Amino acid sequence: MRLLLDTGILARACHPSRYRDVQKWLYAIAARRPPVHELLVSPISLYELRRALTRRGAGASLEQLSRLTQHLIGLPVTIDVVEEAAALAERLPDGKASAADADLLLAAQAKLGAAVWVRADESLASVASNLGVDVRSWRTIDAAG
Repeated sequence: MRLLLDTGILARACHPSRYRDVQKWLYAIAARRPPVHELLVSPISLYELRRALTRRGAGASLEQLSRLTQHLIGLPVTIDVVEEAAALAERLPDGKASAADADLLLAAQAKLGAAVWVRADESLASVASNLGVDVRSWRTIDAAG
């Protein structure tokens, strides 16, 4: 299964003292041989997280992020992704019209990349599924496949 990791998952994976459950799950996937999941990352998520960690002076988390990215496959932001994100924005239900641009871009990447958008929570799951995007909490994905 192709798994596009959300910024929140990456942030938890890089935290120096909390979220050991997420870290254990993610590293179990990365260490699995042969691999059963492809771990994907958007440059948008890397930018968001790296910027936030730099502002906080979180050197240990930045080092962990650099180590983690060695196990991830970058999913490019293409013109097709941008156009799909705009189309998704137009189809949002009235109450969700203020979805963040980054979320719409990640949703488009997941959809076009035939990936599950893995989030730390279930928010956006009902909206995204109505738009043809598979969004799941990390807790629902078996690291062993």
